[in-house]
Amino acid sequence: MTLETMNKINKLNNLEAKYQHYETNTDNIWYWAKERYNVEKPTDEQLNSIDEYPLNYADYEKNCDVIGKAQKKIINELKENDNIKVEFDGDCFRII
Repeated sequence: MTLETMNKINKLNNLEAKYQHYETNTDNIWYWAKERYNVEKPTDEQLNSIDEYPLNYADYEKNCDVIGKAQKKIINELKENDNIKVEFDGDCFRII
């Protein structure tokens, strides 16, 4: 495995840690809005009204989308350029 490949795998796992952080925050905000407003499915306005976090729900969702796209790009680069397949084992990405 080349240093470049190792760096891509490391970047992929660093992005995963950030993704999990933002995804956890979106989940928490969703449940707090559900509980605060006593609804089954909170509206966008209700979700964005939760201010216990530095960002609002929409911002966390955007961050998740950006990170997810970056991860897919790296996975595709590894597959196409380096002929390497990776998988997520529930904890981190690894080469298969």
